[in-house]
Amino acid sequence: MHDVVSTGLNGPNRASSAARVSRSSPAGPGREAGGTDAVSRSSDQVEVSQTQTAVLMAKLQAMPDIRVDLVQRAREEIANGTYDTPERFEAALDEMITESREMDF
Repeated sequence: MHDVVSTGLNGPNRASSAARVSRSSPAGPGREAGGTDAVSRSSDQVEVSQTQTAVLMAKLQAMPDIRVDLVQRAREEIANGTYDTPERFEAALDEMITESREMDF
């Protein structure tokens, strides 16, 4: 069996509480239970405690459905042709580069 810990909503290395994910593979000829094999079938399980569910639901309920002020400002900037600026493109590009460096390949 392989155990994986989820990082939750807080991002990597900042999880407030972790969910346990398990994967098990059946034993086959010459293999122990839980061994790995590309052609074997496996079953996945995710266990989320009631506490974790409650915390996530509270965060979700605290979020506004729509940030009307931001939507209105974005609409106005798009209509005026001022939404796409070199600074915004640079910030988006920087964020994409940062995220790609943090990914595990």
